[in-house]
Amino acid sequence: MLGLTAALFLAAMAGLMPLTGGGFFGAALAQHPLLVNGVYASIALAYGALRGDHLALVAEQFRDARDGVANSLGFRIERRLRRAH
Repeated sequence: MLGLTAALFLAAMAGLMPLTGGGFFGAALAQHPLLVNGVYASIALAYGALRGDHLALVAEQFRDARDGVANSLGFRIERRLRRAH
């Protein structure tokens, strides 16, 4: 699925962007190219996570990162395990 994600990103940035006047990897757009590439990469990764049925894993990793940041800022976040019904 990672290959599909990379192919989708490369097709958009190296194929579609120049055709629509955005330049290679969005270099000719008014926004900064890193911003444009970051947004397109995020969309491609989200699509790959959904298509690859990895959404639960990605959500769990996001929650762990969020809780880690909150704990480093002084919040006491505890994870409560949810029981499957």
